[in-house]
Amino acid sequence: FVHTQFSPKTPLDASDTIINSNDYTQNVCRKCIFPKPARAHHCSVCSRCILNLDHHCPWINNCVGHLNHRYFFQFCFFLTIGSFYAASFGFSEFQHYLFGRKAFSYLDLVTGRRINEIDILPDVTSPSVSYTFLFLFIVALTACIVLVGFTLWHIWLISRAETTIDFHTNASERKRLKKLKQKFINPYDLGLGLNWKMFLGVNRWYEIFYKNCLPSSHRPFCNGINWPRRNPIYSFEDEQKSKLMHV
Repeated sequence: FVHTQFSPKTPLDASDTIINSNDYTQNVCRKCIFPKPARAHHCSVCSRCILNLDHHCPWINNCVGHLNHRYFFQFCFFLTIGSFYAASFGFSEFQHYLFGRKAFSYLDLVTGRRINEIDILPDVTSPSVSYTFLFLFIVALTACIVLVGFTLWHIWLISRAETTIDFHTNASERKRLKKLKQKFINPYDLGLGLNWKMFLGVNRWYEIFYKNCLPSSHRPFCNGINWPRRNPIYSFEDEQKSKLMHV
């Protein structure tokens, strides 16, 4: 969570790189009146342009962009695991609330009679404690469901080398080119493996264990200005020619 508070990096932070760069379209932000590199967008909440902006998150009170997107994803991923772990503590109380405690009694092999938690731990199963764990289960399960959906959404975006803003921009561009009988390809999509390596900042997969699973402040490979690209547009005829060449 602490790393999500890092600055996502603005064009002003990389002004020297922008001036010397020829790898982006020369756009100027109408609000900042400053050169805006490719994939940079203006945040209306922070009133500044952010490199590779995904969105402004109110929960961390910060923009999610080039330098802290990985930390934000890790934050959501581990928070999902934590909420699931917290929900597991109240699952038994949820079962008892729905079906009653007698439905979950246990057979004592020594005495041959059925007992439940009240007979074993009367203090722990008091009404106040039971309602506390029941409330914990409901809150944690709700958070877990929301976080699972949000984390899966970002996994899908990262696999396609897109941000939330890129997703909507590319969708509209894809529709426009389809009418012209052309196919749009995300110019920054380098393939599933390379997309994840660039996002996580690793050269080899085993580096994930000590660069991402453990606290690490290593920077992404890209500087947020110069992005490796592929050919973004080609016609349906080019696609058919490409298929014939590989037959």
